Amino acid sequence: MYYDSLINMMLKYPEPFKDIGNIYRKYREGRAKYDRPLKGYTRFPGEWEKELFLTYNKGTLVSLLLDIEIREMTGGEKSLGDVLRELYAVYGEFKNGIVTDEIIEKTSSTVAGKSMKQFFQKFVYSDAPLNLDRVLKDQDGDKLSYAEEKILGTDPSKADTDGDGVSDYDEYLSGSAVIRKY
Repeated sequence: MYYDSLINMMLKYPEPFKDIGNIYRKYREGRAKYDRPLKGYTRFPGEWEKELFLTYNKGTLVSLLLDIEIREMTGGEKSLGDVLRELYAVYGEFKNGIVTDEIIEKTSSTVAGKSMKQFFQKFVYSDAPLNLDRVLKDQDGDKLSYAEEKILGTDPSKADTDGDGVSDYDEYLSGSAVIRKY
């Protein structure tokens, strides 16, 4: 679901992260009933509501947070996409091996160039509540959230990052502000 929003950004949808906002609302509403750590997550036969919640709500939101964390740690040079490509190179295309949470953490750390242990402890290995208020907020009034600006490589604190008189949002819609890494 997170990559759906990235595709929406590539297609220049006016509100590419609208679905993420809706998922965050559903997460907050269902947290008390369904939340649990994602570590070692297994299927819940017959409990589709719990499975839906963990896979599509919490999993989507953790993916967004992980992508933003990697982008911040690497100055926008790396992303969650780099983690997925590395995992595919090692484990994909009928190669033997099971990708565990620990392997994803290690690969994320390698891509980020720094340990991701604290991130995984907080968001994957525990059931601590996720707070996306900061990353989903438009901090500079240009109609782009903090997360969208990080993905585009624009400055979340400036409505017109390059100072050319055209807002980051208008540059995004026109195609002159493009996703730096996916």
